[in-house]
This record gives sequence, C-alpha cells and structure tokens, in this order.
Amino acid sequence: MKTWAVVLASLIAMRVVAEPIKSADGRVIEATVTAITETGITIDRDGAKFDLAWDKLDKEQADDLQRTLYIKTSYDRFKNQTTVGTKKVKTTVTRGSGEVEVHVYDVLTGHVVRSNSRRVLFSISRQGSGWSWLNLSDTTMLLDGVKVPITAKLGLTDVMDSGGVIEFVDSVVPDELFLRMVAAKKIEFQVGTDEFALTDETVAGFAWLADMLHMKDSKPLAESLPK
Repeated sequence: MKTWAVVLASLIAMRVVAEPIKSADGRVIEATVTAITETGITIDRDGAKFDLAWDKLDKEQADDLQRTLYIKTSYDRFKNQTTVGTKKVKTTVTRGSGEVEVHVYDVLTGHVVRSNSRRVLFSISRQGSGWSWLNLSDTTMLLDGVKVPITAKLGLTDVMDSGGVIEFVDSVVPDELFLRMVAAKKIEFQVGTDEFALTDETVAGFAWLADMLHMKDSKPLAESLPK
C-alpha cells in the first residue's frame, strides 16, 4: 500500500485518488476521493458519491488531506532542498490598483516537509498596468489594528507578455512575529501607498504552515483557524 506522503503527492497533482478512507471510528472505506473542500471530502464508492465532513474521518488522515488546501511543497533534487509554503492567495486591495497576492514559505535542506523553523520568508506580489513599488520606502503591517513595522525590500520586477507589470516585495519574518500573525483576527498591510488586507484563507494557511514548521508555542490548529 502507498504511504500517505505518496498519496498526498498524487492528491495535489490530480485531486483524485483511489485509496482506503479511514473513518473516525476506525472503519476502512474503499473509495475514490474526488474533491477536497473546506468542510470535508467527496468520495465515489461504486459510482455513488458521498460527502464526508472532517470530523467523520480519522484525525491524522483528515489533517493530511485538509492541509493540501492551503500548503504546497516542492523538492529540487539538484539543490537537495524542499520548499514548504502556503499557496499564493489574493488579498483584498483597499487602496491602490492591481492584483496583490501573498505567499509565505521556508526552504528546508533535504527531502523533508517538517522542520523546527525560526523564521519564514514572506513574499508579496502585485500585478498591474504600471509600476507602483519601484520607489518603495516603507512597509507597515497592522495586526488587529496595532502597527508592526517590518523590514522589506523590493524583489524581482518584470514586464508581462500581456503588457502589464509584476513586482515583488520580500521580507524575512521571525517566528515570534509569524505566530502573532497566526493568532491575529485581522491583518492589514501598507506597501508604499498601496493598502490591502489578508483573507481568512490566507490566515488559515499561516496556521497550517506554523504547525508543519514546528514553530515554538504554536497554538493548536483548532484555535488558530478562522471561525
């Protein structure tokens, strides 16, 4: 039988896997997972489809499946490095123009997906019709309305084939600050003069990443995820 690490790799690539599903009471259900959502999974058993909520599944298996909604891993065999991070998620732009996405990750040595990380890499990207961050002078974050300065620098910039531009702002966030972000109910950013807020989906991904990276004093996931 495949290990769940192999199964999850297939899930991420195909979103469909024929594997035994373990229920919360220990029963094994031979079925195909056809969809994964925030509330549970959809399975196909002999042509009949059923929805199973997360609390109806074995907790370990449910966590492994649910994690694929928010976390992406990739291994570079030439560098022997594994990148573990949240999937890129769009933010809500409240001032400025363009489309802003956030991606948080860490680069680990070896073919691993868990570590005792003391910091994460925080990347913000913006796509728009023109440049906005080239003269970047300040980046500020609000955690539940409290100002938290962070050190950020302009990363790569490029002109897209469509005629627009894409620009990046990168920052190294220590574990103490990242755990505060995990626990925050509202996270807002100002990059230059642009302002945007993170979505519940983004914050949910932060909680899963903190758990995978074994960050100290990480809150239980059930307490960290948005209500």
